[in-house]
Amino acid sequence: MKRTTVGSLMLLGVLVPAPRLFAHTALSVSNDALWRVNLDTQTGQLLVDLDKPDPFFACWHLAVSSTGTIRCAFGSSLYSIDGATGEVSELPPALPLPPIPGPPVPTSFSGGLTFDSADRLWLVDLAGTTLLQLDPASGAVVSSQPLSPTGTFVNTLAALGDRLFAFTEDTALERRYLEEIDPTTGTSLSAIEFPQLAPPLDAAFDESGDLWVVEATGSIILGVNCYRVDRISLSTSTVEEASSACFFVGEPNFANIADVRGTVLEIPTLDHVGRLCLLGMLLLSALIVLRRTGP
Repeated sequence: MKRTTVGSLMLLGVLVPAPRLFAHTALSVSNDALWRVNLDTQTGQLLVDLDKPDPFFACWHLAVSSTGTIRCAFGSSLYSIDGATGEVSELPPALPLPPIPGPPVPTSFSGGLTFDSADRLWLVDLAGTTLLQLDPASGAVVSSQPLSPTGTFVNTLAALGDRLFAFTEDTALERRYLEEIDPTTGTSLSAIEFPQLAPPLDAAFDESGDLWVVEATGSIILGVNCYRVDRISLSTSTVEEASSACFFVGEPNFANIADVRGTVLEIPTLDHVGRLCLLGMLLLSALIVLRRTGP
């Protein structure tokens, strides 16, 4: 994790470490553009407008490799996004995903997309039946493993090192789980229930091992999309609501999230207090010396 020294704390003439602030940022594709998102303040910086292959392009799941390769999954298609030019190109082979029944015809959708620490690209279908390893360059299937998750649907997929995690949902019981999936066998290694979460839209781990989850609150009124961003600590299974807000068209709505990074800042919030204390001590010392040497 990158560390930037902004300042230090001078207290009673002693230099001590200043308070730390974690500034987490991530990439998101929204409203035909690539954004750099500040997760602590939920503000977005426009990086580049996207040159879309068609007017109905959307990105449900976003994945970024360690070298900056950006891949996007929507429906049964895999897309490549150039982060410098914004050029979007569809990788030719359709993803072999099972159809999900629905009006007017059954359709196929991905349930999650992620790069692991070895830059292997993984995809799971929405029905949670298949885990695919894809060639990042061509989109071709490298391997396929059947899944047997606790939930009936997979909402998203995220990698921590070489470990894979998926949010699954049991729609009949209205229960949501975070499951670790064995990438070699497809079996579920563990399942932790998170009843306090809405159905996650996308998720990504940061460099400290915490999981960031984007949820839709269900409020879509007059073009306003409401989302909530949560941070989950795997070590304690606790959920911290990082921010919650509504976004108008033209701003990032954070429906997808990837490449979460953190910068540790040392903030000189108390430097002036330390200097005042030091000045007070010097004045007090001067008064004592003057009193002792006076008539």
